[in-house]
Amino acid sequence: MTENEIQQLAGLLRKLAAEGLGTPRTPKDVFVALRGVVTQPTVELLVSRDSRDVLLTPRHDKHWAGHHLPGGFVGVGERLEDACDRVARAELGVGATLERLVGHFTWSDHPYASPLSLLCLCHLDGAPNVGEFFVTLPDDLLRQHRALLGSCWPER
Repeated sequence: MTENEIQQLAGLLRKLAAEGLGTPRTPKDVFVALRGVVTQPTVELLVSRDSRDVLLTPRHDKHWAGHHLPGGFVGVGERLEDACDRVARAELGVGATLERLVGHFTWSDHPYASPLSLLCLCHLDGAPNVGEFFVTLPDDLLRQHRALLGSCWPER
């Protein structure tokens, strides 16, 4: 990149920040363009009733059809506790309280981002409106979430 291009890019990024368009409000084209440049932290919610089962939700989009852990990107300046609660409200219809950070997983093959997934053990404020508790992980579980659970949640 030329010095002029670097200055243009820096100016545009400052403009995004000034307009409040940091994650999770970043325009999708900009968010995707940051893949491979900026690590983007995510929270993956680990919800269990008895340390043997795990709550999974269905997902059907152009990137995956099957089950996955509820999760989402952490906003700029957002506390993990707040990100977990926001994601739970959006994906499960109830609030959540972060109990502890269980582990992490770096995605090298994510289709549109460079996430660092943080597995967060959470307690829900009520019964989820979406999802199902599994004792045996289903075959259609997102491969990266299977790896995350396998490496970070030995209690199961």
